[in-house]
Amino acid sequence: MKKLLTGVLPLLLVATAAMASAQAAPQPVPAPTPPPIPYYPGGDVEVELTLTSGDLLPYAAELGRILLKQAPERWREAAQQNLERALEGVRQVNYLQMSVSGAADPQQIIGFYTRIPTNRGMTRVLRRVDPQTGETLLLYSGPQGRSLFGVRVARQTEGRAGWQVQAGQMEGTLELQPLLELASLRWRLSAGPDEAQREQP
Repeated sequence: MKKLLTGVLPLLLVATAAMASAQAAPQPVPAPTPPPIPYYPGGDVEVELTLTSGDLLPYAAELGRILLKQAPERWREAAQQNLERALEGVRQVNYLQMSVSGAADPQQIIGFYTRIPTNRGMTRVLRRVDPQTGETLLLYSGPQGRSLFGVRVARQTEGRAGWQVQAGQMEGTLELQPLLELASLRWRLSAGPDEAQREQP
């Protein structure tokens, strides 16, 4: 995969080769981007978000600054670099959060959203159900991991009746190694101030 920060060089090489050969080359067909996530009938939209590749890195950078503002500067820089590496191959992200009335059947909600990845030929890679709360989390992956779709259905919190639905989809490739490094960094941050102090240079 062409990395965002080094993508200029391959483009220059392709352009130079095309001019040298003086032959018309077929234009690549742009990869499709996922359509907006559909609303569950009768639900109330709480959050809807669409980020393209141009929006994603600045948004992730700002989110990282907010979440890690109390962390040592060296750790903030490492988290920022890992976020950039992880998201370089992502073209678009869609996110939807809805509230659905308490009379709704959670299995119908789950079925409504799992038809989306199934119709796109995606494969389920994660299923987690909490037997006590009924919270259900499902994750689907496209061919060669080039797309992801996930849905979470859980009871509303803070005494609210009904269900909360969170669905997200991603087009492109998410780099796993930087995410693992980010998770390791998050674990060290949660270890407490003594551990953080030992990690300081």
